[in-house]
Amino acid sequence: MKPSKNGYSWKEPEAGSKTSFENEIPRSGSEWNEYLKEKYGSENVSWNFNTVDDILNDPTRLKGYSADELEKILGDGWTRGIYGSNGAGWKFTNGDISIFYHSGGGKHGGSYFGISSAATGKIKVVNPNTYIPLSGDKATIIYE
Repeated sequence: MKPSKNGYSWKEPEAGSKTSFENEIPRSGSEWNEYLKEKYGSENVSWNFNTVDDILNDPTRLKGYSADELEKILGDGWTRGIYGSNGAGWKFTNGDISIFYHSGGGKHGGSYFGISSAATGKIKVVNPNTYIPLSGDKATIIYE
């Protein structure tokens, strides 16, 4: 440690270590999310959302939310309903936007979350180990 003029000490950086991260600082929420997932592992990082736009921009954020939690976040103007042929899933609709969860056990096998709107089409966030894709399914599949 070396003394400085203000009484604090500092350690000389190790050879080859970075001393400036100015150009590497994440600037947006999604960049921070990616940085933290890479650093700590995606299973250890969850990024809460505040708006429907957050979900539209990154549907993987739905993972892990219960219907009750999501209902509180979405607020007024959303209609809660049942999703899936077995009736064990849930959905919220507002205008042309639908946010849904399928509990699994149907023709697609495992559970999945998703969002659908005129702007995005249907997007499903699925587990690649349990989800069974079907021919003719026009949804965009995100393997998480």
